[in-house]
Amino acid sequence: MLNIKQRCLFAGITLMLIAAPAWAQNPPAPGGQDGQAPEETKESPVTKSLDDKIKTVAKKSFIKKGRFEIQPFASYAVNEPFKQRLMLGAAATYHFVDSVAVQAFFGYNLNFANDDTVIIRKQGAPDDAATADLKYNFALDFVWTPIYGKLNLLGEWIIHHDVFFLVGFGGLGSGIDPKAGNPVSNFNLAGNIGLGTRVFLTDWLALNLEVRDFIYSTELANLPADKSGNKITDIQHSIFAGLGFGFYIPFTFER
Repeated sequence: MLNIKQRCLFAGITLMLIAAPAWAQNPPAPGGQDGQAPEETKESPVTKSLDDKIKTVAKKSFIKKGRFEIQPFASYAVNEPFKQRLMLGAAATYHFVDSVAVQAFFGYNLNFANDDTVIIRKQGAPDDAATADLKYNFALDFVWTPIYGKLNLLGEWIIHHDVFFLVGFGGLGSGIDPKAGNPVSNFNLAGNIGLGTRVFLTDWLALNLEVRDFIYSTELANLPADKSGNKITDIQHSIFAGLGFGFYIPFTFER
């Protein structure tokens, strides 16, 4: 007969032998407590949704603020039926901020007769504003640049550009064609408006495309004076389309 102590020892060994296979089949998970596996880290659906919607916006790749721009240019008159007119000149611009600038502009005009146009006038009548040569143009302009953008060209190149508007006041010199035997030099006050775009090529160079309209009042020499003896005047528009290269000083900027 087994005594009480022996019976208890036998029962304990029996229980250990029975529990051993179950313990081997279900080992405790590493790092877990009480046989429970550690919780997996799951990304919140809200966080994932926000990551999909929020995109990184790159900074501007070209800064004009506090820089001078020197621009040589060439322009062609697009609304002259009697002349072919080419303007060569330069503009100097100071950019207070990226969107606001002031510009000084000067252009010298080369005038060529249009061989496809025949002008009929009375004998001895002088040229009028329609056929007069424009000698030079100058202006002081306010430049506003409200649009800055990027273009993806053929999926290979990113082109940075902006769009600007300008308005200003200045003058121009006009004269009658010396070949007509009546050379005259006149000065006219003129306003000008325009728009254009800049395509930034490097940190210090841009390609500028613009259209500019010079608006001025001039006398019509071929028409008689009115009853008060005043010459009849007319509003003229000289519209030039041109291109130039803008050189920026200083050559670099802080990004």
